[in-house]
Amino acid sequence: MSISGKTLTLKMTSSRIKNNLYQVYIPGSAVRDAAGNALKTSYSFQFRTVK
Repeated sequence: MSISGKTLTLKMTSSRIKNNLYQVYIPGSAVRDAAGNALKTSYSFQFRTVK
């Protein structure tokens, strides 16, 4: 994971499997803004790789 400006980059530790569903979960307290305020709620999203 790295942060540059307004961009949070997440990198997988292994290769993605073709045609597979993945979910990213970010706990509410894991990310803070420039003023030091934590994310109020957890955030998650899913994506599927192509064949």
